[in-house]
Amino acid sequence: MRKILIGATFGQAYGLTFGNLGLFARVAAIPFLLIVAMNLAVAFFAQPKPPGWVPIAEQVLSFIIQVPLLTSWHRFVLLPRERALPTMGFNFTVREIRFSGYLLMMTMSLSIPLLFVSAAGQNVGAAAQNVGAATQNVGAAVLFFLVLVIVLILVWSRLCLVFPASAVGDPVRLADSWRITKGNGWRIFWLTILLGLPFVGMMMGVGMILGSIVLATKNPSALAYMSIPMTILAIGFAGVSAAAQSVVYRDLTDYDPATFEPA
Repeated sequence: MRKILIGATFGQAYGLTFGNLGLFARVAAIPFLLIVAMNLAVAFFAQPKPPGWVPIAEQVLSFIIQVPLLTSWHRFVLLPRERALPTMGFNFTVREIRFSGYLLMMTMSLSIPLLFVSAAGQNVGAAAQNVGAATQNVGAAVLFFLVLVIVLILVWSRLCLVFPASAVGDPVRLADSWRITKGNGWRIFWLTILLGLPFVGMMMGVGMILGSIVLATKNPSALAYMSIPMTILAIGFAGVSAAAQSVVYRDLTDYDPATFEPA
């Protein structure tokens, strides 16, 4: 059974993305501008508070807008440069459609349990305040939520190979990804956590800085511009994650780049 090397994969993912930052920035430019424009439009025109469906639609559109970037970066990692570069850009082919289907299906399926548990936790918290006690119930709810998050990330780790496979036209299904990643689920889990830590740290720093600016200027609308650095960081993490998934896919399968045919 093949085993991925967490440290080596981490280094390759960051090296492939930041070592080719100019190319990544060019491919990411259109998704970045579209997402920022959408976020600013919602912030300024859906006042004072947007309807409940707006944030959901905004998130779904953000996912779809990033798909050409993700498929391009998967191909950049998996294919020879002369074959990858002509396929990179803001394009929607059958591969991007397949990729989008998997992305939306997995995201929605894994988010629903979190929404239910989060709603239940809020009810438990409200009940605890009403009775003046039940702190243990709140702690149990938080612990259960954290366990659920771990389980969902682990499931995502086992199924994520459908993304690089879709980008290069390899008909890998969810069941195939689950089988291929057998014995590597926890390794991919910890790899995912480690990949995200630098970006989470930077997002927290940006949030604290912009929050301080808002307090100092007493201008809440300045928070709307937080979407610009946050989107940069989110897209950066998406690129690093895509590179890592491609490296894992390459190392755990016998994928042959010679089989790739432009859509």
